[in-house]
Amino acid sequence: MAFESVFSYKPTGIEVATGSYDIPKATYALVVFVNKANPLTKLNLEQVAAMFGVPRVAGAKAIRTWGEVGLTGEWSRSPIHTYNFEYDNDKAIFFRRRVFASRYAWRDETREFSNTVRPAGGPVDSGELILQALAKDRFGIAVSNARYANDQVKALALADDGHEYVNATKETVQNRTYPLTRSVYIYINRSPDRRCDPRTLEFLRYVLSREGQNDVTVNGTYLALPGEIAAAQLKKLE
Repeated sequence: MAFESVFSYKPTGIEVATGSYDIPKATYALVVFVNKANPLTKLNLEQVAAMFGVPRVAGAKAIRTWGEVGLTGEWSRSPIHTYNFEYDNDKAIFFRRRVFASRYAWRDETREFSNTVRPAGGPVDSGELILQALAKDRFGIAVSNARYANDQVKALALADDGHEYVNATKETVQNRTYPLTRSVYIYINRSPDRRCDPRTLEFLRYVLSREGQNDVTVNGTYLALPGEIAAAQLKKLE
């Protein structure tokens, strides 16, 4: 990246808030949806990766039919159609890093969506377009946000490997039990062999303090960090 080419070290990222549950342009949590007709209620992240991705390493496996995740009858041989944000979008980049890690790459068949403008004017978020398309496809699965849910789609509970299945709610996003919660970062220019600039340090200590995190809550856009995460970020500044 450009920063590293100039300074020969990476910028230091400090988590300063939890992304929102469902506020546009506020680092909202990603939610996996299926069509309302689909009997599925939950998936683990490895299954999600196998649906949206192409395996890159030994042991990773593609999932292309609903029968491969336990559905029977007409669903057992029905193909899985995937819908997501365009791949260079910040949400798709987060999804790739969090869900695929280095085990999968994007499958070519996924329909990608970008923001657009209504015929009469006014923006349309790609998350809304994704779920409008999913509403018409009983064999589809999509990544979007709770804000754009309609009565023809339903959200799935998700689980990290070895953990319980969790539905996306404001509470589970804030307490970080929901797997696709996102973080808000401030990046600072801190040389590995130097202490943080005093004014920057003072500001970040305030943001990460109980008072600062209360201000995050009062503002209402982002969500406060759990105490243990705020403490871990403070240690990065030492």
